Amino acid sequence: FGSPSKTKKPGHNKSDDEGGGFAAPVRKKLTAAEEAARDRIMERCNKLLNNMVDCKPADAERYRSMIRDILKSDKTVSMDFKTMCYDTSRERECNAHMREVDRLLHRAMELSALERLKERNQKVGEARKAFGKACGLGADDDFRQAFQHAVDNIMLSGGVQAQGPTRAKPKYDESLRTTKKAKE
Repeated sequence: FGSPSKTKKPGHNKSDDEGGGFAAPVRKKLTAAEEAARDRIMERCNKLLNNMVDCKPADAERYRSMIRDILKSDKTVSMDFKTMCYDTSRERECNAHMREVDRLLHRAMELSALERLKERNQKVGEARKAFGKACGLGADDDFRQAFQHAVDNIMLSGGVQAQGPTRAKPKYDESLRTTKKAKE
């Protein structure tokens, strides 16, 4: 009786003896043309990532989908590079939405100070939509709390100034004004 590892079975795969099986497949050597194509893809992805640094949210979404489409079908680029591109593009899209939220909240605060409440409410609504996208992309808790405090402040300000005289501030009567000064 021989040991099971030494007996050959019909259909026995040679790669099982060489450490194949569930191990990662060995990468074949790339030709010069394949390496050049891989380098162009990596350069294009880096260029798109650099464009995402200070762009608008719509552009950031477009760039992120372009990066995803470029890397999805390519087999020559390493998984580490793909992961780095996916993570960085997600982070930069999140930052774009956070900048948009900040811009909209500042505009809403200005409108609140000008007593333009309908426009203020519209900007707060737009900010909430962008906030939802930023949270979906991984915005941190500090940003969430700052957003909530800012919205609370905006909604509590504006729209409280009374028109005309009130009981607390009656109309000023010029006839009651004294003409004598303290130093005269």
